[in-house]
Amino acid sequence: MNELEQAGLARLRDNWISGGAAFELAPAEWKEFAAASSSDEQERRLLAIAAQALDVALRPAAPKTLKRRPPLPMLALPMLPDWLRPLLRGALKYAADARLKTRVATLVASRGFVLHPMDWMPAASDQESPDIYAPWVDWQAGADGDRQSRRGQLTAETWDDFYPAARRTALVELRRTMPVLARTLIETKGASEPAEVRLALVQLMRFGLSADDIPFLKSLSADRSGKVREMAGRLLARLGERSDPADGASKDSIA
Repeated sequence: MNELEQAGLARLRDNWISGGAAFELAPAEWKEFAAASSSDEQERRLLAIAAQALDVALRPAAPKTLKRRPPLPMLALPMLPDWLRPLLRGALKYAADARLKTRVATLVASRGFVLHPMDWMPAASDQESPDIYAPWVDWQAGADGDRQSRRGQLTAETWDDFYPAARRTALVELRRTMPVLARTLIETKGASEPAEVRLALVQLMRFGLSADDIPFLKSLSADRSGKVREMAGRLLARLGERSDPADGASKDSIA
């Protein structure tokens, strides 16, 4: 239906709203079908035609830029039972920001359940959601099953093939099995990442933490981000070491 036809329908509607007859304003084709012995019957038939036109011709159409996405991945844990979801939504309502909502999701995951996607979904840039939600984070980032199956092992060459959540999961596994390789990846690839991502990567050093990690952690005392320096200091403290705060004292604490 073009704009002229839509304008004609609008005139018919306005006439009916004001209590007037609209038969004379109808298109010729409609008049042929709506012709009747009485004016009231003509208006009723015309109204029926107009209603069908609105229902059929003005159906919403998907925009051309719409992209088909793969189904939302199934997670390894079951959904929270429906009878508990109202209580959960109440807890999420009182969680003031995204970090607190993530803590609610973490608590539920520790009890063996995941949240319904209509109640909570991690963002594509989420670095703090429980690992169980990694497939959803990647789905939000636009990942699909074919691409994930081709990624293979995380290396310097495949680093950009991994979406953030999948990369984090792979790094955790590497820290447990090949900690030196994981540390090398964090050191070489993390340097060019934003402060928030660098912080999330350094936090992964807690897995398989050992004395071999001390030189790298000490080098982070010169990092641009105060949060990264603080996290490195905490990890060093777990190893009985101290970072040199003077190295990063002049740096921007939020870079």
